[in-house]
Amino acid sequence: MVRQRGQSWQATIIHCGKRFRRSFKTQQEAIRWEAEARVGLLDGREPERGALARNPDDRPRTLGELRDYVAKRFWQGTRAERTVLGNSDQVIEVLGDIEIRSLDEALIDRLVFASESRGNSNGTINRKLACLSKMLSVAHSRGWIERKPRIEKRREPLGRIRWLTRDEERKLVEATRHFGRGRYADLWVFLADTGLRVGEALRLRWADIDLDRKVLSVWVTKGDKPRTLPLTDRVTALLDSLRSEAREGPWAGLNQRTLATVWNTAKASMGLYNDGQFVPHCLRHTFASRLVQAGVPILTVKELCGHKSLSMTMRYSHLAPENLSGAIQVLNGLNPR
Repeated sequence: MVRQRGQSWQATIIHCGKRFRRSFKTQQEAIRWEAEARVGLLDGREPERGALARNPDDRPRTLGELRDYVAKRFWQGTRAERTVLGNSDQVIEVLGDIEIRSLDEALIDRLVFASESRGNSNGTINRKLACLSKMLSVAHSRGWIERKPRIEKRREPLGRIRWLTRDEERKLVEATRHFGRGRYADLWVFLADTGLRVGEALRLRWADIDLDRKVLSVWVTKGDKPRTLPLTDRVTALLDSLRSEAREGPWAGLNQRTLATVWNTAKASMGLYNDGQFVPHCLRHTFASRLVQAGVPILTVKELCGHKSLSMTMRYSHLAPENLSGAIQVLNGLNPR
């Protein structure tokens, strides 16, 4: 597909779930690249995704060129590539392929207002602003713009943290086993007791697990910070029982799509079909919530969960009101009788 973006022409190809995109000065160049790229894909050759700006000094001038540069340099091959490319597409759709030097706070406000008019939530708007912020940070650090406009994110409500009670966990596991999905039932228990993200769990291999020491290590994480965490007795026994069944790793062979189907089937049988927050990720919330409720220090919970910032962990702090009560009791002891 070829379409105009401000003063440039953008060619986009989607092939086997992958997106390839480049910007050109003329429509003819874009059409020619698209045709040649499609032929190459049929022969098994992937075109480059994201083109460096076609300027004499190779510097991006427009927002589209800057996005292509950042996509090639920072986003290509990352887990979030598809998401950030989609968000950056919408940024350019609203603002146009304008000169990056002309970007100011008023234009950024226009992006926010346009997103609001489309019914976007504050969280969705902030994801778009984050993409734009990254692009402008790169441009500023390389001297392509004199200053980076101030980007003010919208406040996102914390909302309710959905976690499972012990009874809900029992019903979820029983329902999953009832439908003949015992390995997924085991996975629910594992996630509730380790707090791993689903993707982290599915990537685990036996080399990452030391059952003698009762620990496992996660090397590829969302925050790019590996972590090692101890295992509960029930998870240790569970993993030990799986070693003869799963050769590569405890959850090797399971996939996200089937996992979602199994979860939703069990969820419906529990009468929770309309509970939009009852998703596999709430097992991670369950792990953190149970630790906080048991009086585990918030910094320890942060390390066990692998949160990048303390603010992520502080979402659970209200679940331990007895800590606040204890602080008031200390104050009572200091007051005059």
